Parts: sequence; structure tokens; C-alpha cells
Amino acid sequence: MSRKDSAALRAALKAATDSLKPLIDEANAEESRHSSAIGSIFVRIALALHTGAAVKVTLGQDWRVWAASSLKALTRPVSPPTLYRLRNAGAVAEILGAAVGEASYTALVPLYRLLADAAGKSDEIVKAATESVSDIWAAAVEAAAPMSPTEEAVRQLVEIEVPTTRGAKGRTAKGRKAATAKAKRSRNTPTDTGENDGAGNVETVSIDPAAVEACGKIAGSMVGAFVKAGTDEGTVRGIMLAAVRLIREHGADTVAAALAAPAGK
Repeated sequence: MSRKDSAALRAALKAATDSLKPLIDEANAEESRHSSAIGSIFVRIALALHTGAAVKVTLGQDWRVWAASSLKALTRPVSPPTLYRLRNAGAVAEILGAAVGEASYTALVPLYRLLADAAGKSDEIVKAATESVSDIWAAAVEAAAPMSPTEEAVRQLVEIEVPTTRGAKGRTAKGRKAATAKAKRSRNTPTDTGENDGAGNVETVSIDPAAVEACGKIAGSMVGAFVKAGTDEGTVRGIMLAAVRLIREHGADTVAAALAAPAGK
């Protein structure tokens, strides 16, 4: 990498980092005033994260460390899965531009599936996937009008369209009609699984397989240590999953403080 390219990457990363602070301040302020307005702010945060993450990857560094550090000033702690969702939503928002409107970033996340499927393939396939992102979003907006599309409605459109949008064939009129009709039936219906993003939206967790594999090795070692000490494996995994639910509900610091307190206090 030339010195000029390195300087350009550093400048891009600084711009992304610098843009996050005022957005975080605005998000914190809006959360205490008008929770419905926070969605569009998080879309802008997602865009900045997407830009900064791309620079970090190019530099061969862990983008998640930078992202977590940059977002630590948010009122609500951001979990690792949410970092991925924000980054993915940012990639989609970059394509959609002003068409995003006032939608929440969670509604953009399902569309990233199209980009992920096309990643590393021919330019023609990547172009078709990019066009499909715009087309499916337009159908979602039309179906949800006058409201903004929900994550669940967009996911249903993606699931209908993916079989006909892989490769360069593009969308079919029949698929588009069916997708729009199904979205109208389910518009503004919140998903019933996942985490709440603090703005009244429930997020469905989309976890990176590589992250699951890496975490699995560590978790497996921890489970093995307890089993070796005489605890049943099923009991250990049950306790760990219960702790995860507590952390999602109350935050890691709160749970750690509660567990550190003497029993019964």
C-alpha cells in the first residue's frame, strides 16, 4: 500500500469517526425526547460505521474494536450482534441514499442478505443484487405507505425475491406482485424475536458465522472446564444461556455487579 493510499484511508477513517460523535449526541438527546425520531439517526450512524469498518478491514484491523469504542457514548450499550446489523444496514443505506426516508436501520438489515450472497462474484451478479436491493425497498415502501417499512415486512419481501434475484436474471413481475401483496398484509407488524433497539423496534439477531465459530471455541472451553469440575454439561449451558438473557435485558455491567454481590443481597 502506497503512502498516498494509506493517508487517504486514514482520512476516511477519521471522517467516519468524527461524524459519529455528533450523531451519538443527537441519538441520546432524541431518545429522551422523541423515540420515533431516532430511527433515521441510527441509519446515519450505520452509514458511518459501514465506511469506517471498510477502512479498518482494508488496513487489516478489527473493525469491531473501533466500532465498539466509537459507540460507547450511546445511552444504550450496543451488543456485538447489533454492531454487525448496523454495519450491514449502512451498506444497504449507501445504495438506497435518500430513498431510506425516515425508516429505522433495522428495516434495512434483511436487504444485506442480497449483497452478502453476491459478494465475491462477478460484476454482473453484484450489479443485479444492488439493483434488487433498490427494487425490493421500493416495493416495501409502497406496501407500507404511509408508514415506513418494518424489518419483518422487508424480510418477507427478501425471502420471496431471493430465488429470482440471484445471478443476473433480475426480478419477475409475478414475484414482485406477490412480494408487494404479502408485504401489505403484514405491514407494520413487529417481529417477535430478538433484541429491542431502544426505539421500540425489535431486532432479529443476524450473527456472522465466523464470529459464532470463534466464540464457540471459547464457550466450549469454558463449558469443558465446568464439566471437568463435575457439573453437568446441560446445566452449564442452561446457566450460560440464562446469563445471556440477563445481559440482553439489563446490560453486561449491571449483571456483573449483581453476580458480584453476596448471595441474597
